[in-house]
Amino acid sequence: MLYVDVVANIGCKPAADITRKGVVDLIWSVIDRGANVQAGTILKVVAGLRYSPNLKNVLRLTL
Repeated sequence: MLYVDVVANIGCKPAADITRKGVVDLIWSVIDRGANVQAGTILKVVAGLRYSPNLKNVLRLTL
């Protein structure tokens, strides 16, 4: 589910292209469907993007 939520909304963009608004919108969309724990997990993963050149590398380590 983590992979589906993040990649569906952010895609495989370089970390530098991911905006704060994009992350906030993603987190709120997950919270709105009632998955608060999932939203926290996504936030933790996306926060790690600053250390990775792209999203796939972060997700590969997390899943």
